[in-house]
Amino acid sequence: MTESAVRGLIKSGEEEPYGTVFQPEGYLILLRQYYMEYSKRPYRYISGNVDNINVTYKIDKPNVGIVSGSVFGGKEIFFGMCTKSDKLHCFDVFYSAKEKAKYGPIVKRIAKSFRESSRGCL
Repeated sequence: MTESAVRGLIKSGEEEPYGTVFQPEGYLILLRQYYMEYSKRPYRYISGNVDNINVTYKIDKPNVGIVSGSVFGGKEIFFGMCTKSDKLHCFDVFYSAKEKAKYGPIVKRIAKSFRESSRGCL
């Protein structure tokens, strides 16, 4: 992922996420990591971050929110996770459903690492 096209993420609006977008050329995956000020539950943000998702997995706790499922008529998989401490820290991934065997384990490792690094706020 780090040897890919990388761009900054700045979104204008009430809550403004700031972060990085990784989109490796030639691979059907997009990873975003970002943070922002957000006063509501993390699940509320991450579940509202993608339209028309067929949710297959979710966690809604005061300081952690996770949502996963298929999007775009089952053509892609979405996995998003946010933790809350002083700010809301999130990452989300879109990848081709055809590449689930390839990217699923990578996303699991990212989620585990993200959760461990945020353990103080869970």
